[in-house]
Amino acid sequence: MNVDDMYIECLVPETYEGRCLVILGAGHEIELVLPTLKDAQSVSNFALNPEVGGFSTARIESTDRPVTLTNSYEWLFDIGITG
Repeated sequence: MNVDDMYIECLVPETYEGRCLVILGAGHEIELVLPTLKDAQSVSNFALNPEVGGFSTARIESTDRPVTLTNSYEWLFDIGITG
């Protein structure tokens, strides 16, 4: 995978305070809901790391869905992963 093909698209402003939906991958997508933008950004960074997640894309957007992960480390250590 070419590093130039990897990207995170963030559709919320840095000042946003609320739950975030993170959509990982293209095709077979995994959707995660985190309580804060900071956690959503952290999961996205882990996911795009070829040594960790191996995903090529992540999109972050605001949501009113219930939280599925309380923090980014739950995803990193496969606790409560959805999808």
